[in-house]
Amino acid sequence: MRTFKFQDSSDWPPFENQQGQSLSLPFNPRPLLKWGIIVVSIVLTLLALNILRGIYTNILWFDNLGYRHVYLNIMTTKIWLFLFGSVISLALIIPNLIFAHKATRGDPATPMDPETLILLRRIFKAGMILGTAIIAVAFGYMASAQWESMLRFINEAPFTTIDTLSGQRILAEDPVFHKNIAFYVFTIPIINIAQELSLGAVIVLILATVSVSLINLTLRGSNFIDSVTPRMISHACVLLCLLILVITWGYWVDIYQLMFSTNGAVFGPAYTDLNARLPALRLLLGIGILVGVVLLVNIKLRSIRTILICIGICIAAAVISGVYPALVQRFQVDPNELAMEREYIPRNIEFTRQAFALDRIEENLYPFSPNLTPELVINNPETIDNMRLWDHRPIRDVYNQKQFFRAYYSFVDVDVDRYEIDGEIRQVMLAARELFSEDLPEGSQSWVNQRLQYTHGYGVAMSPVTEFTPEGQPNYFIQNIPPTVASHIENSDPLRLDVPQVYYGENTRRYTIVNTKEPEFDYPAISTEVPVRTRYQGLGGVVLDSLVRRIAYAFEFRDINILISNSLTSDSRLQYNRDIHDRVAKIAPFLTLDADPYLVVSDGKLFWIQDAYTTTDQYPYSEPYHDKFNYIRNSVKTVISAYDGTIDFYISDENDAMIQTYNKVFPNMFKPLEAMPKGLLSHIRYPQDFFSIQAEIYQLYHMRNTTDFYNKEDPWSIPSELFFEQQQQMEPYYVIMKLPGEDKEEFVLLMPFTPLDKPNLVAWMAARSDNDKGQYGSLVSFLFPKGTSVDGPEQVEARIDNDFTIKQQFTLLCQRGASCIRGNLLVIPLIDPNDPLNATLIYVEPLYIQSENIDFPELKQVIVADANHVAMEGDLTTALNSLLSASDPSLGQDYLVANDSTSDNKSAGIEDTLKNQVLSIQNAFSHLSTALQELIESLEEEQ
Repeated sequence: MRTFKFQDSSDWPPFENQQGQSLSLPFNPRPLLKWGIIVVSIVLTLLALNILRGIYTNILWFDNLGYRHVYLNIMTTKIWLFLFGSVISLALIIPNLIFAHKATRGDPATPMDPETLILLRRIFKAGMILGTAIIAVAFGYMASAQWESMLRFINEAPFTTIDTLSGQRILAEDPVFHKNIAFYVFTIPIINIAQELSLGAVIVLILATVSVSLINLTLRGSNFIDSVTPRMISHACVLLCLLILVITWGYWVDIYQLMFSTNGAVFGPAYTDLNARLPALRLLLGIGILVGVVLLVNIKLRSIRTILICIGICIAAAVISGVYPALVQRFQVDPNELAMEREYIPRNIEFTRQAFALDRIEENLYPFSPNLTPELVINNPETIDNMRLWDHRPIRDVYNQKQFFRAYYSFVDVDVDRYEIDGEIRQVMLAARELFSEDLPEGSQSWVNQRLQYTHGYGVAMSPVTEFTPEGQPNYFIQNIPPTVASHIENSDPLRLDVPQVYYGENTRRYTIVNTKEPEFDYPAISTEVPVRTRYQGLGGVVLDSLVRRIAYAFEFRDINILISNSLTSDSRLQYNRDIHDRVAKIAPFLTLDADPYLVVSDGKLFWIQDAYTTTDQYPYSEPYHDKFNYIRNSVKTVISAYDGTIDFYISDENDAMIQTYNKVFPNMFKPLEAMPKGLLSHIRYPQDFFSIQAEIYQLYHMRNTTDFYNKEDPWSIPSELFFEQQQQMEPYYVIMKLPGEDKEEFVLLMPFTPLDKPNLVAWMAARSDNDKGQYGSLVSFLFPKGTSVDGPEQVEARIDNDFTIKQQFTLLCQRGASCIRGNLLVIPLIDPNDPLNATLIYVEPLYIQSENIDFPELKQVIVADANHVAMEGDLTTALNSLLSASDPSLGQDYLVANDSTSDNKSAGIEDTLKNQVLSIQNAFSHLSTALQELIESLEEEQ
């Protein structure tokens, strides 16, 4: 057999067709190849420049925040994994393609012009090189995408749990293979990824080898079957051996993946998995290894029959291993499911409770009494004074109507928190006044205005959750521009706001540049038309002190103005990624972020606190939450400065193995919670998202008995309420209250429960937020005595609808042009600290009146109820008096006036209201003056 070379055309004899004419291509491909190479080179160069630009700007951004080491750690890991994946794939593909090429090339049997044939072979060779490079890059990219799994695997920390007998922390192991949970969370994922990539590489290798062989044989004009040689059979044995061994490796992984089986009565390995699928997988594992050895031996024997027999054995074993467990499940387990699964259901209960931190719940009996007594009201003054009447949706509308001052200001979200004011803990609503530069007048939508001058929001609005004026508006603690604290607050230091600017917030989507030649707009002056200007004094943003940086960011934002603007100086700072959620996510993409960051006023400055979670879907036996994850911890509290954009990460759950692993991956990134400034530490709270997830899981997993759990004897549900005339599921809500057995009010997050498809209450659960005694994060659940009927929210809503007096008042209030909006119905436990057996529930619901033409609700009535009566009055104190007098007429309608702790602030509240009205009038005159000035200017321009 003659051997031909690609490069030397003299090796090829001339070929003619049946008419004696030489065969050649109908066009000259050389210019096309030349231009193709040029275009590809340009594209690759631009791609490389874009990648380098992204790396450079990211290094600058991370360096500004002090987390350069985090970015470099991630980038270095990605690069090493990319190189590893690329090199391994090249090491597999190149020798096999060379072998396949040599084994199948030969003399062509088809008449073809020699130069054409040489060119085709060169194209074929170039195609092999290009295809190999693409495959190497693809596998390198897929490997680099697993940087997080690799770093977690290298730095894994063991999982622990609380021993139910000793109360001590012990290593958490699965009950089947007795491996630490870290093995499933950190080790198995990286092994599984490696096996999947290996399987993909072997499949691509086989396809590439077959393709090369077919192309070579086609160029030769040979039949594939007739061209099979002993060398090709040996090569096929090698490839099939690799394929079988990688698949067998997958069977080994599948053995441990049984810990996440969904085939039994509960999540996790059950009877069929451990008694049928596990033996079948072990059998497949043994058969796979044996077949692999046989194929290795067949490299020398070169028997096609042996190859076919091996393939047949593997297929038959796979079919049998799939059929056998199905038969066991259908004929042995299904008819006797409870008996067969009784051993495995308690495992699911135990591990699910561990994974969602439900094992922390302290369960008690709530000594419910249906009567609301005067002692309960008098002995819980802080709870009564902090009953939330304002919901975050209507009060946001109020803020946006009364506290915006200019069209480009808006309040995005209103948060709930507590502050110590004049020696008392007060629950408040507060929101940042953020700037929407897109809402500037159309004529002011210039690049200078949007990027250099209108750069930040300004100040906050804050009001207590219970108080409101006679006009139905909030009684502000902080209001106006510049921010002012209410006059009746004696010690205003906790609410002092020296730095009210909001450069980083929830609506800061656009980039801005500060410290330019253009003075920044700070806030509109009320008494003059000239706005107050400022210059940024912080450290937020990347300094544009070089031409290279300006070029890089002009390329980054596709904005040539960054490069050519004369307003920029060497001190100018480019602020981007200013949205606090995106900002944290960019630094810590491995954390799951809470949906609601909240604002804190501390030490004269504004901060955002963003809760973050560690999650995984690899916790054995734990029931997945909406197919997303089956383990979650609120392990991180993130603090972001609204002025500088600086970010600090604090570990809030030191017992979480995942955050300890990340702490090893990124040393010096996380701080202990004790290192948080005390002013901020007093404002941490149990996050609503986490609590909602726990409450949803707890609805079923409060049951511990195996039979009850299997039969779903006592499932709970989250009650519904009527809000804004819409039926909706209740959300967790914050309450200041005394928990049973405690002597001090706490800031807790609360959720009541009802039996499934029943309206009455069965229990309530609370999460503790205060850290005075180290009780932050503790969960308590109180069950109502069996046989006691306790009204749920839906029943109370029905009682309100059926009350004739209230219905009459609704008719009077909700006339044409106005609508009545019923706010959140809160269920608030009241416990008498002097009498532990005297405890009840009080239900509170606000009533808002809103015009049909504008979103401007006014809080006009307060509805309160206990187990027996319902009352609606113009304020909370009067409503409580009516409720108490309904139970005991001898008390009178004014019983609580002397005990109303908010009565001392009534006159101060009225004074503040008058001041608000004066400021509103001044603001209106300012608007009018501005409008007239603009009208005069426009008329002058027309003339």
